[in-house]
Amino acid sequence: MINVRDFVNALIEQGTHYFTGVPCSYLTPLINEVIARDETHYVLASNEGEALSLASGLWLANKTAVVLCQNSGLGNLINPLTSLNEPFSIPVLLLVTWRGQPGTKDEPQHRLMGEITPELLTLAGVEWAVLPDDETGALASLQHACNYIQAEQRPYALVLTGNQFCAAQSPMPEPQTAYPRREEALETLLAHVNPDGVIIATTGKTGRELFTLSDRPEHFYCVGSMGYASAIAHGIALGCASLPVYVIDGDGAALMHLGNFAGIGASKPDNLIHIILDNGSYDSTGAQPTASSGVDFVAMAYAAGYAHAQHCNDSDSFANALRQTDIAGPRLLHVPIGIGSMAQLGRPTLSPYNVARRLQSHLKTIDPASPFEKTMANTVQLPEGGRISHSIPTTENGLMNIHDTTQPNALNAVLTGMDIYASKAISLKAKADPSIANLSFGEPVFGPPEHLLKAIEQEDLSLSAFMDASKRYEDPRGSLALRQAIAAWYRDRYGLHFDPEREIMVTHGGVEAITLALLVTTSAQDKVAISDPSYMLYARTLKTLERTPLRITRPAGNHEYAEMLAQDGALEGVKAMIVNSPENPTGYVASPQDWAVIGARAERSGCWIIHDEVYDAMHFERPHQPARAIASLANNSIIINSFSKKFGLPGLRIGWMIAPPQVIEQAAKAHDYLYLGVNIQYERIAQRLLNDDGKFAWLEEMSSNIAQRCHTALNTLTEERGYRWPRKPLGAMFLFPEVSGVYQRMPEKYRQPGQHIGDAVANYLLEERGVAVVPGSVYGPQGNNHIRLVLCMPDDVFNLAMKRMV
Repeated sequence: MINVRDFVNALIEQGTHYFTGVPCSYLTPLINEVIARDETHYVLASNEGEALSLASGLWLANKTAVVLCQNSGLGNLINPLTSLNEPFSIPVLLLVTWRGQPGTKDEPQHRLMGEITPELLTLAGVEWAVLPDDETGALASLQHACNYIQAEQRPYALVLTGNQFCAAQSPMPEPQTAYPRREEALETLLAHVNPDGVIIATTGKTGRELFTLSDRPEHFYCVGSMGYASAIAHGIALGCASLPVYVIDGDGAALMHLGNFAGIGASKPDNLIHIILDNGSYDSTGAQPTASSGVDFVAMAYAAGYAHAQHCNDSDSFANALRQTDIAGPRLLHVPIGIGSMAQLGRPTLSPYNVARRLQSHLKTIDPASPFEKTMANTVQLPEGGRISHSIPTTENGLMNIHDTTQPNALNAVLTGMDIYASKAISLKAKADPSIANLSFGEPVFGPPEHLLKAIEQEDLSLSAFMDASKRYEDPRGSLALRQAIAAWYRDRYGLHFDPEREIMVTHGGVEAITLALLVTTSAQDKVAISDPSYMLYARTLKTLERTPLRITRPAGNHEYAEMLAQDGALEGVKAMIVNSPENPTGYVASPQDWAVIGARAERSGCWIIHDEVYDAMHFERPHQPARAIASLANNSIIINSFSKKFGLPGLRIGWMIAPPQVIEQAAKAHDYLYLGVNIQYERIAQRLLNDDGKFAWLEEMSSNIAQRCHTALNTLTEERGYRWPRKPLGAMFLFPEVSGVYQRMPEKYRQPGQHIGDAVANYLLEERGVAVVPGSVYGPQGNNHIRLVLCMPDDVFNLAMKRMV
């Protein structure tokens, strides 16, 4: 074996500091060593021809690079090798792995290339030698190769015959993400795919997992030809126009031959669904990174001429997209997944020859609808001058509008892909039927006391009183008087001091404040962490803004965020995290230990913390702390609050944001672009509420009333009656019981196969018991077996609901 550290040291001594290529499992120890070292640079390349050209460019810049590749990639490399390096005499060292070497056992796709590798290198004019297995011989061969390159100014290839490197670095750890693994994504696809549809699976573990999960005559498993699965599917889609054709691509494979996108966009096969499972790595060869982290595949698809494209950031959105069979293609579905593969992963037991003939024979039984005519009808006609225009509209500053398509009157694909959230849908139904005890929607009845309502009534809030102010635009940060009242709230309640001029901004409710915070601190496709479970609008807001929601499971306990973020790198690669405390839906209140860990992780990773504390006046088992009271979060956190829940006035759309001055400055700019000022009459009401001398007393009374409701519910909805409490509510105005016990007791007709337990129980309670609650699944997968109910309804409604639920 060759010590990889000694081998890299020898290359560094020769002046080599750059490495580029496409991974092979034989090269994994070498690539990991290069990535781990400070003095070497691993430059991502999407195909072998790109890698050789990049290395040639580095040579022109007086740097030395090594190209790493498998012999199956020589087909991509041969063009620049013969038309760039040969005529320009550009010397580059190639490390080529010899898969399919005659006399060895290997996969069928490597057989032919394995037979011709020596002849192919020779025909291309490349001197080559097999790298010896022993370290002394290997270093001598490396020295000979470097001497040859320097003297002859030509490429030279060292050929590896197996796993010859002894690893010095530990294997690259699998990053922990909330995204589904490939196996789960494939199961979702198989559950929703048209049964007549053809599925083309890209090479590597994707095809192997598909075969292991389900083998059908309609399946085609690419065992090689990396990057060409979408082109194969394109051809089948044109030839069998009456069938849906699904291609499962990987991010590395898709990047290898991006020209396929343009070909698909040009001929527009409306029966083609292009699915990219993106784990940001070459998973089959050791999980080395691809370049996909900086790529927007959805925007790329629209730019290439696809009719529709969307991000599917979880299994539910992927399933919903697959169910939308009325959308014409070509379609692209971008599905982020985690790294790793299923246990006991098999390989196709059919030979490639038989896989191809089985599919071809199956498709012979299909009578395509005039495939030649369809192909000709979709062939792009070049306008005068020979340029193709897909008419993708742009914004004023020239940025592409990725939501528009070539279809007339197209709507935003992200929004049209989202349904109305469940609590609103259920609440609307409950409001239409007064007999239903409605515990579904958080519209608190604990409003301001009578004396304060009368004081507001006595204020002159007529238009005439505001006529002078109404003729001018309000400061985008809100009125200074209201900002001063907000500053006084934090001074008097928490002993915190904020500058109303530079650190406070008034918004149209808490949701706008969260939206502005995300707009300022993150960019499109950035990862934003949310806990699972969490408030349903977070994920929807992130998707609307084209951010990437990263759900992190939060286990029930006394210090939930501390446990959730226990790993040192828990927030690495995350631009922001939303923390809701006191929380909707569980009633959890973050502990001092939680805040200490949140602060440490955020400080280490450079992550913003957005603290949604709209229920800050509702806590009864644990004191509440604003994020900016934590020393480590003083400069990297944003507080979100509102009047809606605190003062029982959800129709009063006034909220606020407290943040470092640079955040407020940019948020005010965005607010000015999107909304202009907040309603000045609403601001006056809000100011009066905050300036009331008795506000803390009646807010404490409200919190006590909710605590009493909580106590009643816990004593009524017991485990003996099917309700279990993994979390004890500590604040807010919600309960989140686990209801598998209720599910087991309810009539069979309400227990539908494949339905989440919480969904089934919510439907049962609504239809059979006349109680409206929200299924817990809308708050994330951890809520699938839960329901959420609110504690802020009138006494008669609450008491009736408790009676009916047992």
